[in-house]
Amino acid sequence: MKTYIEFDEQGVLRARLIGGLHNIPEGAVEVSDELWSQTIQENDGTWRIDSEGSIVKHPAVEDLDVDTSERAWRDGQLNATQWLVARYNEERSLELTTSNTLEQYSELLEYRQRLRDWPASEGFPDSEQRPEAPLWTVIQNQ
Repeated sequence: MKTYIEFDEQGVLRARLIGGLHNIPEGAVEVSDELWSQTIQENDGTWRIDSEGSIVKHPAVEDLDVDTSERAWRDGQLNATQWLVARYNEERSLELTTSNTLEQYSELLEYRQRLRDWPASEGFPDSEQRPEAPLWTVIQNQ
């Protein structure tokens, strides 16, 4: 019995196949029974083939955990600036002099919108691509 592994365009294991039982597509790699079994038993990572034809398991990257962590950071930033929005609106409603200028308030609203849009952006969830808060909000939140 011959065993094969098929890889996708990125070199990630797509399918394990058995000769005579499955149609073996062009590009599938014949592997030892031992490696074939290992790819089934060791499913705590991603099996890949490199440019030299070596098949190795890469540690699992928990994209969901990164996404969840970055969304939690984003939600924290929205919560941390909510009081600034509320204060400005309350001061306006009471016809008081506002603690922040209209320009600062607009910057704050734009920042908060960038936070909301961030998960759908190309840079998400790279923490280096996080929206930057206006400097004055950082100072007021300390």
